[in-house]
Amino acid sequence: MAETYTLEAELRTVIGKQVKQLRRADRVPAIVYGLGQALPITCQQRDLETVLQKAGGTHLVRLTVNGQTYDTLVREVQRDVIRRDIL
Repeated sequence: MAETYTLEAELRTVIGKQVKQLRRADRVPAIVYGLGQALPITCQQRDLETVLQKAGGTHLVRLTVNGQTYDTLVREVQRDVIRRDIL
């Protein structure tokens, strides 16, 4: 049986240049695509780094957003060229 990786996230309402404030607070903006509309979320940078190291792009990640659970697969991660931080 495959190991389950979980990640806590919150819906985000800020868009555009306002996400700089999220990044300063060690939060990572993200978008979940799937059935229906895209879901803009934000999660803790440290938690996301840990899940990405363990799950990579080959394992399902159970994403919990405001009490709802989604089974997701990481497709793309954008990183800073020099510092390698997740954008």
